[in-house]
Amino acid sequence: MADETAEKSVSDSAANSQSTTEEKVTQTETGDQAVADKTEGASRSGGEAASETEAPPQATTTAENGQVDGEKSVPLEKKPSDHVRQFVAPSGAIRLVQEGEEPMRLETEDDPLYASAAELGRSEIVKRHRIGFLKLSSRSSCFPAKELVSWLVSSNTAQNHAEAVEVCKTWVDQCLVCPVDNRPAVFNPVGSDLWRFIADVGHSSSLSSQYEPSCKIVSALDLAQVQAKIIQALFAKYLTSDDGYRVSVNYRGIAESSEFDVFRRTASFMKRVDVLTVSALTRSQRLAFFINLYN
Repeated sequence: MADETAEKSVSDSAANSQSTTEEKVTQTETGDQAVADKTEGASRSGGEAASETEAPPQATTTAENGQVDGEKSVPLEKKPSDHVRQFVAPSGAIRLVQEGEEPMRLETEDDPLYASAAELGRSEIVKRHRIGFLKLSSRSSCFPAKELVSWLVSSNTAQNHAEAVEVCKTWVDQCLVCPVDNRPAVFNPVGSDLWRFIADVGHSSSLSSQYEPSCKIVSALDLAQVQAKIIQALFAKYLTSDDGYRVSVNYRGIAESSEFDVFRRTASFMKRVDVLTVSALTRSQRLAFFINLYN
């Protein structure tokens, strides 16, 4: 009798254990299906529960992390030494002023960091570098990231390697240096990827070559609004329409005007535009901004 009681106790414990395991599996499902499975599992006998195998829940992808439910979440791999640019330019760094009959003028805030970064542009590390596996092509007026860090220490711009890395991060955030070949602005202080001083970007014959982009970083909206006002002033003064269809342009007058000189200065500021603010432009503003950039 004692043996039968012990055997029955062991059998009940096994059934309860199996039922508990089944309930844990079914809890991974959601909504009415989970309730139905749980009810069905409770109505089965111990023998039936032991003979059937519950199907595993289907894997679904979550929008938050891009991982699959039921699998271990693995975060995106990121090198701890990489610095991704996230700075957003404040508004008001550039203003167009015109009082009465006086010529329009620009009011800007000079960037105190530009002078130290300009020393970089005259240093020996800025030169032509060959790129690619076979080194068949090259890029001019650029430097590797790790050489920039070393130069900051050797030129006493930074006291040590850690401080030099922080200076590089600040220059990247303030658009004083930019990656070559339109790569993402991710700075790796021990990498060999090429960077360029902002004043060396562009061609010597471009509108922006006469002025140095020494102003603080500007938002795309501020610059787009300033350039639109200047162009409207140029059109009103130097474009004439004879019959409503034929338009004549006084190109000589535009070239010699103070308005065009101000516009050429704003062209240099396009090198200091925070690209993270371009998304704030309307479609027409964005179109005008990139047309001006292309020209």
